[in-house]
Amino acid sequence: HIKKLQSKYSSLDRQHEQEQSLIQREEEVIEGYIHDLERYVKETIDKGFHPDQVREHLKKNGWEDHHIDAAFHRVYKGR
Repeated sequence: HIKKLQSKYSSLDRQHEQEQSLIQREEEVIEGYIHDLERYVKETIDKGFHPDQVREHLKKNGWEDHHIDAAFHRVYKGR
């Protein structure tokens, strides 16, 4: 019984490690998207577009509010 339990827990540990690795990769991809979005927000505002125009454009193009908010927060935090 002990060997079966050890095998089961070992398998669960490997699965957990794989899931954590996948989550980390997904977070890195999302971070890249947010960085690109942040650059876009900064560039369009620097060109003279009003922040509300930029937000509306991003929403119409499928960006989620929390991603837009994160990008704007980073842009205005750096100003």
